[in-house]
Amino acid sequence: RSVDDPASLSARDVVAAFEECVSVLRARIKSLGYGGSATFYVWHDEQAGQLRCSTTTWPREQLPFGAQVELKVPLEEIVESFLDDTNPEQLLWERFEEVSDNDSEELQAADFTLCVWTAEVGGAQ
Repeated sequence: RSVDDPASLSARDVVAAFEECVSVLRARIKSLGYGGSATFYVWHDEQAGQLRCSTTTWPREQLPFGAQVELKVPLEEIVESFLDDTNPEQLLWERFEEVSDNDSEELQAADFTLCVWTAEVGGAQ
């Protein structure tokens, strides 16, 4: 199996890797004596064709995204969305819609919802 070939990975393998990452982060943060909140989070960045993750000291309800965020999404669903992406790093023309200058003002970040999985890894669990 290769990370360079997402088709060779199973959702179970990727989920297990993220769960191991969460476990290691919790232990590391605990060993540092940090007692505050820390959130590990994962999302499928469709525009970049990548599965991304990050950690922040912000609570899960305040993740640093400009779009609406759906937090009640299983990690497996996000991973499967990434693995099922038949055109990673490509945006197909048929997914675009023509927008006039007048319409662009009406388009808001609220028009898009990003699915994100989170895990509390800080001392304030």
